[in-house]
Amino acid sequence: MELLDKLSVLADAAKYDAACTSSGAKRGFEHGKIGCTSSGVMGCCHSFSADGRCITLLKVLLSNDCMYDCKYCVNRRTNETRRATFTPEELADLTIQFYRRNYIEGLFLSSGVLRSPDYTTELMIRALSILRREYRFNGYIHAKAIPGASPELVEQLGMPDGSKEPKESESGTNAREQNQSAGKEDEYPRSGSGVDFTYNGAQGTSRRRLFRDLDNKTIGGVCAGLAAFLNVDLTIVRIVSLLTLLLWGTGFLVYLVLWIVVPVAKTPADKCMMRGLEPTAENMARFSQGRSGYGK
Repeated sequence: MELLDKLSVLADAAKYDAACTSSGAKRGFEHGKIGCTSSGVMGCCHSFSADGRCITLLKVLLSNDCMYDCKYCVNRRTNETRRATFTPEELADLTIQFYRRNYIEGLFLSSGVLRSPDYTTELMIRALSILRREYRFNGYIHAKAIPGASPELVEQLGMPDGSKEPKESESGTNAREQNQSAGKEDEYPRSGSGVDFTYNGAQGTSRRRLFRDLDNKTIGGVCAGLAAFLNVDLTIVRIVSLLTLLLWGTGFLVYLVLWIVVPVAKTPADKCMMRGLEPTAENMARFSQGRSGYGK
């Protein structure tokens, strides 16, 4: 599908996405009357900036292909409609071209849930990262969070240029710094419920979480999870576990307890944290395609 065809489909689908923007209704110029709400460019709508200015935005979906079948949604899976999906590169290039032609001052981006919430959010982050980092675009961007996405991805979606700007308290003091100076746990949510550790491994000091790794399991994924967590060869962990079972008889009990207590690494963010990796879009892409990523 050509890029303009994609724009036509995804701009039309975005009309139904709730936002503080115009609906996209076309009320063009009429002789003898004043006012015109149509920009004449597909996907352009109007909103207001913090200083009260009326600004033009490119309002599109990354994709109207959705895995869910919500009856109220025009983009539901069973609805017979044309489907299209931008690549991150296409969306970033289209936005910057519209900006350079003075069609728009910013971007409003939402999406159907393509494959999974995390996968869709990763694509959105990639598109916005290209805009912020490669094109150095400093204009207005409104990105709607995808329900069900990992908290780490949602946070990164709001800061695609890599800047870390946590919330500030009423006194203007960084809330995260306040918690750290008081010895409190970081209040920002993290994915999963794994067992927390700080471990000095081959990849440096990283905040790691212990999960069971079902991608490389033989029985319950306990040994595979320990191997990923400790950054050692999976075969070594299994040999040690077998020896503790044969020589001291405690291996089975320990394995059973860990099987019950340690949760499964379900999301790409969980699998990154299990290995001490930052849950960035690039790292999570290693685990979002059904690949184990073990040993990488």
